[in-house]
Amino acid sequence: MKRVSESVGQKPVVHVRYEGFEPIENGRRLRLRVKLSGQAAFEVTCDVSDAAFISAARLTIQDAAPMAYEKLVALLAQEHSMAPTTLSLTAADVSDYIRRHQSHKDRRFTSEYTAPANVAA
Repeated sequence: MKRVSESVGQKPVVHVRYEGFEPIENGRRLRLRVKLSGQAAFEVTCDVSDAAFISAARLTIQDAAPMAYEKLVALLAQEHSMAPTTLSLTAADVSDYIRRHQSHKDRRFTSEYTAPANVAA
């Protein structure tokens, strides 16, 4: 469980937990549990289109959960509260995520296996 906290007394403490996904037509629906201080926990879902990852260079569907988490935390930081809702990851969300996480652009994928050189038999 990740915790987002601000200065004491100003903004509520927020807990966001990724709980899994389910397949939907042309994508996935991620389930996140949100708990704001002083309120009952509730579920937020985030729909993710497969197309967002087909067109995004070197991103995988596994990047969807951190993207959804970051989007939800940013919304909660602005609003300080939220009702159960469904969000969607947009092309702009994907672009922003790539920009914030430059290592994604630098990944090198290969299907070839290279054995370590300094391994004792």
